[in-house]
This record gives sequence, structure tokens and C-alpha cells, in this order.
Amino acid sequence: MITPLTTIAAFSRAGRLADASHTLSDALRSIDGPPDASLYNPLIHAFARRGDHRGAVDCYDAMIEARVKPDTHTINILINSSCRNSDFNSALKWFREMRSKNLEPNVVSFNTLIAGFMREKKFEEGISAAREMIQLGFRPSSSTCEILIRGLCRDGRSEEACELVMDFMAMGIVPEDFDSLGLIERLCGEGKVGKGLEIVQLFWEKGRKVGVVTCTTLIEGLRNLGEVEEAFGVMQKMVEKGILPDTITFNCVMDDLCKLGRAADANEFRVFATGKGFDPNGATFSILVRGFGREGMKKEGERVVDEMLDAGFISNIAIYNRLMEDLNSRK
Repeated sequence: MITPLTTIAAFSRAGRLADASHTLSDALRSIDGPPDASLYNPLIHAFARRGDHRGAVDCYDAMIEARVKPDTHTINILINSSCRNSDFNSALKWFREMRSKNLEPNVVSFNTLIAGFMREKKFEEGISAAREMIQLGFRPSSSTCEILIRGLCRDGRSEEACELVMDFMAMGIVPEDFDSLGLIERLCGEGKVGKGLEIVQLFWEKGRKVGVVTCTTLIEGLRNLGEVEEAFGVMQKMVEKGILPDTITFNCVMDDLCKLGRAADANEFRVFATGKGFDPNGATFSILVRGFGREGMKKEGERVVDEMLDAGFISNIAIYNRLMEDLNSRK
């Protein structure tokens, strides 16, 4: 069934604002009782979407003159329109307008305002808006966290973003579905891997999930700095929590350990990870064989070769001979 609302919305989406306005006028004449804000919202949004902030405000003024009470969505549109025009005084005015009309701001209201502040590098104002949101009893969404972190990191303020996440974590308000990947990538890219490690460890201490890509990004950052022990520690924690790394990352850490003369530890961890569901490949075993060979641990290496035979990783005599050469080499 085609209603005035669906017609107004269709004309508004198509950019036919004059037709949408005429349909709205016709609808107002035919409605018994006070009209709803939903009739005006598509038209206000259409003006805002095409960058005509003045037209959006005029439409809102006409709505008020017609004694139609706006809803939260109405004001959110105008906040967004103001932010798009870098008119933050106006955006704040609309926010206050929402409160004066006994409308409850929602996460969208705050996120729109915060995003506008961060886009214009008004970081203190953006963070203050987030804190006001929390004080009013609203929990930040994943989008809120991403907006704040992305804005700060884009301006080279990754450590400030790190402290903000830690603060939110201490308050217990970081959303369950928030993944710190963007922040970890930025910290590792800037050589601040220690801060990234702090974030991931804090998440684990609080019983929060950390994605596999986030973990492997941190491991790679640690390896690039030569922090093999820390990288191995992160991988151990991953596997303990049932987060299985990709084979390339796993093999790289195994190789690093073997080069440090810790082939036995690497092999023990390989056995543990396999029990947790990790599927080692031929390269994994070859790395361990070379490691045992360098340390003169021939018997241990032979046991790994036997496992390779059982798993079908040695398909011909040439591969077997090469492995035995590695095992007998102390280079």
C-alpha cells in the first residue's frame, strides 16, 4: 500500500524535493490530528544529504510552526548536517535543542557529534562528548571507539588513543565486539609495539576476546624488533585460548626459537598446539629438524623425521636425504 510517507520518502531519495514538499503539504491537509515527525524526516534528510543545510533547517522550522514535535532522528539529521558543514556551534545547539524538547540523545547522536569533532581535529571536544555520553548512562558502541581511535591515530596520537582504550577498559565500558586491530596496527607501524602488547594483555586479563589477525599483527611487530620471547609468549597465550595462528606465522616463530637454540621448546609447543587443533605442515617439521641438527640433538630430530614419514610429508628419497643432511649439520 502506497502511503504519503512512502511517497515522500521515494521522492526524497530520488532528489525530487519539490515533489516531496508538495506531497507533504497534501498529506498535512488530509490528516486528522497532529502529523508525525516521520513525514518530515525524509525531506529534511534529503536537504542535508545534498549539502543544503539551510533547506534542512527551513524544513525543520516549518515542522515546528506546524506544531509537529520532532523526534530524535530529526535532530540527529540536523546534527550530522551541521558537522558536515563544520558548524560545530550549530551542532551543539541542535544537541541542546534535543534536550530542551525532552528527547533522549542516543548513540547515533553522540557518534555523529564525536565524528565531526574528530574529523576537524577537535580532539578534546570529541573526547569530552564521549565522556558526557558515558555520564548520561550511554555505553559507547564499537563505532564510538573506532571513531575516537581512528581520529587520534590519524593525527599521530596513537599513545593517547591507547590510554583512552585502557581508561574505557578500566571502566568496563568497552563493547564486547570491539577489536583493537586498528590500534595495534598503528602502534606496531610506529614501532610502539610495547604499547600494543599492553593493550592485548589487558584485554586478556579482563577476559576479552582478541582476534587472530590482531594477535598475528602484534607477533609480527614483536618479531620485527627481535623480541622473540615476547612474540612466542603471545602465540602461547593465543593457542591456550583456542586462537589458532596461521601456519606462516607459526612457522616463523618456530624458526626464531630454533635459531636461538630452543628447538626442544619449539617442538614441545608444536605438540601442544597440535593438540589444540593446529595443523602443522611439512615446513613446520623441516624447521624443527634443522633446529635439532644445529644443536646436535640427532635422536630428537630423528623422531621428528619419523613423524613426518607417518604424516606423509616425505614423498621421496631425495626429501629424506635432505632432512638427514640437515639433521647431521651443526651449521
